Amino acid sequence: MAADHRIDYDGEISERYADGRRLSPEAAATWRAAIGPLVPPHSPVLDIGAGTGRFSRLLDELAPGRVVALEPAFGMARWLERGSAVSGAAEALPVRSRSVGLVWSAFTTHYFDLDAAAQEFERVLDRGGEVAIWHAFPFIARSAHRMLIAPDLVALAERLANRSISTLHLISDEEFDAGLAQLRAHATATPPAPVYAPNVLLRFGAA
Repeated sequence: MAADHRIDYDGEISERYADGRRLSPEAAATWRAAIGPLVPPHSPVLDIGAGTGRFSRLLDELAPGRVVALEPAFGMARWLERGSAVSGAAEALPVRSRSVGLVWSAFTTHYFDLDAAAQEFERVLDRGGEVAIWHAFPFIARSAHRMLIAPDLVALAERLANRSISTLHLISDEEFDAGLAQLRAHATATPPAPVYAPNVLLRFGAA
Protein backbone atom coordinates (compact mmCIF):
# COMPACT_ATOMS: atom_id res chain seq x y z
CA MET A 1 0.00 0.00 0.00
CA ALA A 2 1.82 3.08 -1.24
CA ALA A 3 0.90 6.28 0.58
CA ASP A 4 1.06 9.60 -1.22
CA HIS A 5 4.45 10.91 -0.08
CA ARG A 6 3.17 14.49 -0.25
CA ILE A 7 1.02 13.68 2.79
CA ASP A 8 2.61 13.08 6.18
CA TYR A 9 0.46 10.31 7.65
CA ASP A 10 2.76 10.11 10.66
CA GLY A 11 2.37 13.79 11.49
CA GLU A 12 -0.43 16.26 12.10
CA ILE A 13 -3.09 14.41 10.13
CA SER A 14 -2.79 11.39 12.43
CA GLU A 15 -3.56 13.65 15.41
CA ARG A 16 -6.73 14.99 13.80
CA TYR A 17 -7.97 11.97 11.90
CA ALA A 18 -10.08 10.24 14.56
CA ASP A 19 -12.11 13.37 15.37
CA GLY A 20 -12.40 14.59 11.81
CA ARG A 21 -13.44 11.25 10.33
CA ARG A 22 -15.66 9.99 13.15
CA LEU A 23 -18.82 8.24 11.96
CA SER A 24 -22.15 9.56 13.14
CA PRO A 25 -24.40 7.05 14.96
CA GLU A 26 -26.69 7.11 11.92
CA ALA A 27 -23.80 6.38 9.56
CA ALA A 28 -22.58 3.57 11.79
CA ALA A 29 -26.06 2.04 11.75
CA THR A 30 -26.12 2.20 7.93
CA TRP A 31 -22.73 0.52 7.85
CA ARG A 32 -23.77 -2.27 10.26
CA ALA A 33 -26.84 -3.05 8.17
CA ALA A 34 -24.67 -3.42 5.06
CA ILE A 35 -21.67 -5.23 6.55
CA GLY A 36 -23.17 -7.28 9.37
CA PRO A 37 -24.39 -10.11 7.09
CA LEU A 38 -20.89 -10.46 5.58
CA VAL A 39 -19.00 -11.00 8.84
CA PRO A 40 -18.05 -14.68 9.21
CA PRO A 41 -19.11 -16.46 12.41
CA HIS A 42 -15.65 -17.75 13.36
CA SER A 43 -12.89 -16.70 10.90
CA PRO A 44 -10.60 -13.68 11.28
CA VAL A 45 -11.49 -10.36 9.65
CA LEU A 46 -8.73 -8.30 8.04
CA ASP A 47 -9.12 -4.49 7.93
CA ILE A 48 -6.84 -3.18 5.16
CA GLY A 49 -5.64 0.40 5.65
CA ALA A 50 -7.25 0.68 9.06
CA GLY A 51 -6.05 4.20 9.78
CA THR A 52 -6.85 5.04 13.41
CA GLY A 53 -9.36 2.20 13.62
CA ARG A 54 -12.78 3.75 13.04
CA PHE A 55 -13.97 0.66 11.13
CA SER A 56 -11.80 -1.80 13.07
CA ARG A 57 -13.68 -0.93 16.24
CA LEU A 58 -17.03 -1.39 14.52
CA LEU A 59 -15.89 -4.69 13.07
CA ASP A 60 -14.77 -5.81 16.52
CA GLU A 61 -18.34 -5.36 17.73
CA LEU A 62 -19.42 -7.87 15.08
CA ALA A 63 -16.39 -10.18 15.34
CA PRO A 64 -14.98 -9.73 18.87
CA GLY A 65 -11.31 -10.58 19.12
CA ARG A 66 -11.06 -11.66 15.47
CA VAL A 67 -10.22 -8.35 13.76
CA VAL A 68 -6.69 -7.71 12.49
CA ALA A 69 -6.04 -4.07 11.54
CA LEU A 70 -3.41 -3.56 8.84
CA GLU A 71 -1.99 -0.02 8.76
CA PRO A 72 1.41 0.91 7.29
CA ALA A 73 1.66 4.44 8.76
CA PHE A 74 2.98 4.40 12.32
CA GLY A 75 1.36 7.73 13.15
CA MET A 76 -2.07 6.32 12.33
CA ALA A 77 -1.50 2.83 13.75
CA ARG A 78 -0.48 4.09 17.19
CA TRP A 79 -4.14 4.94 17.82
CA LEU A 80 -5.22 1.34 17.21
CA GLU A 81 -5.86 -1.13 19.99
CA ARG A 82 -2.67 -2.94 20.99
CA GLY A 83 -2.53 -6.49 19.77
CA SER A 84 -4.82 -5.86 16.80
CA ALA A 85 -2.54 -3.71 14.64
CA VAL A 86 -0.20 -5.17 12.02
CA SER A 87 2.13 -3.21 9.76
CA GLY A 88 2.16 -4.22 6.13
CA ALA A 89 1.04 -3.55 2.57
CA ALA A 90 -2.05 -4.71 0.72
CA GLU A 91 0.25 -6.09 -1.97
CA ALA A 92 2.19 -8.27 0.53
CA LEU A 93 -0.12 -9.20 3.40
CA PRO A 94 1.65 -10.55 6.51
CA VAL A 95 -1.08 -13.17 6.87
CA ARG A 96 -0.97 -16.89 6.10
CA SER A 97 -2.86 -18.28 3.14
CA ARG A 98 -6.52 -19.37 3.45
CA SER A 99 -6.83 -17.92 6.94
CA VAL A 100 -9.23 -14.96 6.60
CA GLY A 101 -13.02 -15.01 6.33
CA LEU A 102 -13.47 -11.37 5.35
CA VAL A 103 -11.07 -8.86 3.82
CA TRP A 104 -12.44 -5.37 4.46
CA SER A 105 -11.12 -2.12 2.99
CA ALA A 106 -12.68 1.35 3.22
CA PHE A 107 -11.55 4.40 1.22
CA THR A 108 -8.10 2.94 0.54
CA THR A 109 -8.13 1.38 -2.93
CA HIS A 110 -6.55 4.48 -4.48
CA TYR A 111 -3.36 3.51 -2.61
CA PHE A 112 -3.21 -0.04 -3.99
CA ASP A 113 -1.56 -1.72 -6.88
CA LEU A 114 -4.93 -3.29 -7.60
CA ASP A 115 -3.65 -6.37 -9.44
CA ALA A 116 -1.10 -7.23 -6.75
CA ALA A 117 -3.57 -6.53 -3.94
CA ALA A 118 -6.25 -8.68 -5.59
CA GLN A 119 -3.83 -11.60 -5.77
CA GLU A 120 -3.03 -11.23 -2.09
CA PHE A 121 -6.69 -10.95 -1.12
CA GLU A 122 -7.41 -14.16 -2.98
CA ARG A 123 -4.44 -15.87 -1.35
CA VAL A 124 -5.48 -15.13 2.23
CA LEU A 125 -9.21 -15.78 1.82
CA ASP A 126 -10.54 -18.99 3.30
CA ARG A 127 -13.04 -21.08 1.37
CA GLY A 128 -16.28 -19.13 1.12
CA GLY A 129 -14.60 -15.89 2.24
CA GLU A 130 -15.26 -12.49 0.70
CA VAL A 131 -13.56 -9.19 -0.05
CA ALA A 132 -15.67 -6.13 0.81
CA ILE A 133 -14.56 -2.79 -0.66
CA TRP A 134 -16.29 0.33 0.69
CA HIS A 135 -15.68 3.53 -1.24
CA ALA A 136 -17.30 6.57 -2.82
CA PHE A 137 -17.64 5.26 -6.37
CA PRO A 138 -19.90 7.90 -7.99
CA PHE A 139 -20.40 5.80 -11.13
CA ILE A 140 -22.15 2.98 -9.20
CA ALA A 141 -24.92 5.06 -7.66
CA ARG A 142 -27.43 2.20 -7.89
CA SER A 143 -25.48 0.38 -5.18
CA ALA A 144 -24.93 3.36 -2.92
CA HIS A 145 -25.49 3.44 0.84
CA ARG A 146 -26.40 6.93 2.04
CA MET A 147 -24.16 7.82 4.97
CA LEU A 148 -25.07 10.83 7.12
CA ILE A 149 -21.86 12.84 7.51
CA ALA A 150 -23.18 16.10 8.99
CA PRO A 151 -26.50 17.50 10.22
CA ASP A 152 -26.11 20.52 7.91
CA LEU A 153 -23.56 22.45 5.84
CA VAL A 154 -22.48 24.59 8.80
CA ALA A 155 -21.50 21.46 10.72
CA LEU A 156 -19.83 20.03 7.61
CA ALA A 157 -17.70 23.16 7.26
CA GLU A 158 -16.58 22.88 10.87
CA ARG A 159 -15.73 19.24 10.32
CA LEU A 160 -13.71 19.99 7.19
CA ALA A 161 -11.88 22.76 9.05
CA ASN A 162 -10.18 19.92 10.92
CA ARG A 163 -8.48 19.08 7.59
CA SER A 164 -8.36 15.40 8.47
CA ILE A 165 -9.16 14.32 4.90
CA SER A 166 -5.80 13.51 3.39
CA THR A 167 -6.47 15.00 -0.06
CA LEU A 168 -7.01 18.41 1.54
CA HIS A 169 -3.29 18.39 2.30
CA LEU A 170 -2.52 18.38 -1.43
CA ILE A 171 -3.59 22.01 -1.77
CA SER A 172 -1.96 25.07 -0.26
CA ASP A 173 -3.09 26.61 3.01
CA GLU A 174 -4.27 29.65 1.09
CA GLU A 175 -6.43 27.55 -1.25
CA PHE A 176 -7.83 25.58 1.67
CA ASP A 177 -8.70 28.71 3.66
CA ALA A 178 -10.35 30.32 0.63
CA GLY A 179 -12.44 27.24 -0.12
CA LEU A 180 -13.47 26.85 3.50
CA ALA A 181 -14.54 30.50 3.63
CA GLN A 182 -16.69 29.99 0.54
CA LEU A 183 -18.30 26.89 2.02
CA ARG A 184 -19.05 28.69 5.29
CA ALA A 185 -20.63 31.60 3.43
CA HIS A 186 -22.77 29.23 1.38
CA ALA A 187 -23.70 27.23 4.49
CA THR A 188 -25.02 30.26 6.36
CA ALA A 189 -27.14 31.26 3.33
CA THR A 190 -28.59 27.78 2.83
CA PRO A 191 -31.57 26.32 4.75
CA PRO A 192 -30.33 23.61 7.15
CA ALA A 193 -30.52 20.09 5.76
CA PRO A 194 -28.67 16.83 6.47
CA VAL A 195 -25.59 16.12 4.36
CA TYR A 196 -25.22 12.60 3.00
CA ALA A 197 -22.40 10.86 1.14
CA PRO A 198 -23.12 7.96 -1.25
CA ASN A 199 -20.84 5.07 -0.31
CA VAL A 200 -20.69 1.89 -2.35
CA LEU A 201 -20.08 -1.67 -1.21
CA LEU A 202 -18.36 -3.96 -3.71
CA ARG A 203 -18.12 -7.67 -2.90
CA PHE A 204 -15.79 -10.28 -4.37
CA GLY A 205 -15.36 -13.97 -3.61
CA ALA A 206 -12.26 -16.09 -4.07
CA ALA A 207 -12.01 -17.91 -7.39
